[in-house]
Amino acid sequence: MTAQSGRVLDDFLLIESASEKKNQAPGKHAERMLSGRVSGFQEPSLAFIPAQIQPFTFYDQEVTLLGEQYVNPLGQAGLRSYNFILEDTVWNAVGDTILYISFFPRRGTLSKCLRGSFHIQLPGYAVKTVNASTAQSDESIHLSIRQNYRQYERDIWFPDELESKLRITSLMASPVVALGRSYLAAVNFHPKFERGTFSGPDFSDAGISSKAEDLERYRCLPLTTSDSLTMQLLDSLSQRI
Repeated sequence: MTAQSGRVLDDFLLIESASEKKNQAPGKHAERMLSGRVSGFQEPSLAFIPAQIQPFTFYDQEVTLLGEQYVNPLGQAGLRSYNFILEDTVWNAVGDTILYISFFPRRGTLSKCLRGSFHIQLPGYAVKTVNASTAQSDESIHLSIRQNYRQYERDIWFPDELESKLRITSLMASPVVALGRSYLAAVNFHPKFERGTFSGPDFSDAGISSKAEDLERYRCLPLTTSDSLTMQLLDSLSQRI
């Protein structure tokens, strides 16, 4: 289960949502939004937007960012499409080795690629953190993401926190920058899926509630003063229009 939020800088817009994710190897995903709200809007289904910016994990062969497919540097095709540099090797408090590796597209590659870095923890070669951004520098839309993974059991690592930053430069004189952050609230590693769980759409927002008290059940961090004022101001303005 994840709690998600997105915010446009300068207190222009704030989005909150809580959803339930189901995953089954290989490559089966389903997500149902439980609650959500958007400052200034009465339609809570708009709250699904932050959940669609970046993937939940970084282990598929392709990485989907804003609906675009990019070659995953961790996949088999990534070895042919990226250059990798071992930047540093460190050790944590219990003596595990952590590799800091940067990656960027190979010269001449025709595939859509990213650039960024990993922290890989040994033994097991588990992904601890991922930083990635769209590699094309001339695009008017630039997206960067960060994923933190947590070790729940000896051989199980799972996403713990996801962050994204979207910068749009073609809409107005000053760029629009949106920040998104998702937190994992609870994990069940031994679920029992009903038949048909993965036969429908990957994402569903049917029947969600826009009540603030519903979101407070799932919120991992309290709203800041600025966030609360943004909600109050835009909600009050929408009622006058």
